[in-house]
Formats: sequence, C-alpha cells, structure tokens
Amino acid sequence: MKHLDKRMTKLTALIMTAVMLVVLASSCAIGEGSHGIAYKVTGGKNDMVVLGSIHVGNEDMYPLSDALQEAIAAADTLIFECDSESAEVMSMMLELMYYPKGETLQDHVSKETYALLKEALQATGYSVGVFNAFRPWAVSSTFALITTALEMGVDDITKASELGVESQIIQLAKDDGKAVGYLETAELQLQMMNDFSPDLQEYMLQTTCEELLSDPEEVAENSEIKYWPSWWRDGDVDSFVQSYLVSMQEDPMPELMEEYHYALVTERNGNMAEGIRALLESDEPHSYFVTVGLLHLVLPEDSVMYELQKMGYTVEKLN
Repeated sequence: MKHLDKRMTKLTALIMTAVMLVVLASSCAIGEGSHGIAYKVTGGKNDMVVLGSIHVGNEDMYPLSDALQEAIAAADTLIFECDSESAEVMSMMLELMYYPKGETLQDHVSKETYALLKEALQATGYSVGVFNAFRPWAVSSTFALITTALEMGVDDITKASELGVESQIIQLAKDDGKAVGYLETAELQLQMMNDFSPDLQEYMLQTTCEELLSDPEEVAENSEIKYWPSWWRDGDVDSFVQSYLVSMQEDPMPELMEEYHYALVTERNGNMAEGIRALLESDEPHSYFVTVGLLHLVLPEDSVMYELQKMGYTVEKLN
C-alpha cells in the first residue's frame, strides 16, 4: 500500500498514533534479546544513548539485549519526545481537533471526500455527525489504530501499543522511579498537524477512508508493517530506510509528501538535535537514555544523528 497514513505510522508517530504487531520469525539467537536500533553519543559533558522507537510491537521483541538493559540501568534520566498523557495535553488536543463554532468538516473538504468519509464511517459503525466538527487531520488520527490493525492483520492493537518500545521504556521509568524529561512539547506536535495545508489534510483523510473501506486481508498482505518488530529486534536499519524511501518515491502526490516529510521529520530533526545538544552540554552531570521515533535516527543525511555529527559529536551504533 502506498497510502499516506502508512508513512504516518512509519514515523514516530505519528504522531499520535500507535502501530504494529505480528511478525515473521526473527533470526536473533534464543536468549540474545533484541538489538534494537540505538546509538551512543559522546564528545559532550554528559553520557547519552539514543534509542529509536516503534510505537507498537509484540512479545518477541523482549527482552532487550544486555547492552540496552545496561544503558537504561546506567541512566539517571530518561528522555522522550513529549508528554502525551497529562490532562493539559488532552485538553489542548481537543481544542485543536475541533473547528471553531459554526464551521464543519463538510465546509472544508470536497463533496467527493465528504461522501467517502460518510461511506467509511457507516462501514465502521460511526455516525458522520460525531466527526463533522473535526478537522481532517483529527479524523485521520482518530482512526489511526483501526488502520494500523488492518495493515498488521491483528485484532488486539491495544496490546500491540502497550508492547511498543516507548511504552515499555516509559513503564521502566515509572517502575524504577527515574527522572523523566522531554525534547518537545505536545503543543508543538499537535500544532504541526494543525498547520498542515488543507490539501495535505484532505489527502490524509481520503487515504484513511480508502483504507477503512479496503479488504482487510488485502491490506495486511500488501503492508510491510508486519515486519517491523523483527526488523527492530534484529537492528535492521536498512530495511526500515528502504521501505520508507520507496514508499515516498512511489506516492502519487509527491508535493504533498514533501510537505509532510519536511514538517514531520526534517524540521523536527533539527529541533531534537538542539535539545539533545543542550542535554549533552549541561553543566549538571547526568547520564541520559533518550527514546525517539525511529525514523528520526536512520535516514541518510536527514536525521538527528546526522545533525549531531555535524555539531562535532561522535555517534556509534550500540550493539
């Protein structure tokens, strides 16, 4: 499949959203644990390991390798992209998701797209009236879990989300009582989606509806998401990169994909790198373990790791 929502899943996240489960058998040796895709960054005042996260997973991804477990244990502070759980964030999310009073989704998209939305909502058992006050990106985000489940060919996407890398590291932070920090604000991530052009938002909505109306077996068969956990467990950077670049190249709307990629990946890479540099150069001594969306770490010359190297830091793959 070449839909935009698949590439949304391939980032981070989302943006808000959650991704993946079931995989083929992995080539990792029994008991070795997941390599993951992580990097050690040196050359600053403080120590740091940066882990690439996929936001859903399965039980075969755990336990983590000794190297990852040791890096987490050694860190006194765990850093994530943003706080997405607080009541303040939820309130802000609802405020941005809705149009101002008097405006509706039907006023902002084509008749064809609105008709497609009504068909998709009816097929999934929802009333169009519930979503008519939502902006297009908000509708797409709301159905991200369902489209992810379709692509993965699984029923229990909630469990898959709980087994995502970031969720597991967050739980470790709670269990161990480690200090927690963030590179971005939830407001920044939400406003980024709110600022997508009307054309991009409508395209996102169209592709979401098309996927909801597609044959589930065909969607799962054509999606590569089912391979992500095994790729992550094996530390297979090349497969992730190739899958994403090919999907970008084959998309029928390259201009919209360029907008999407720049906002969601490139621009945020620079901001995250600056945030990481501030941590590395902090006068207060710390050992950090940072977890961010995988796609922010692995693209050639378009990643947080690349930006850190340009700043003069040494970046080495862990494991």
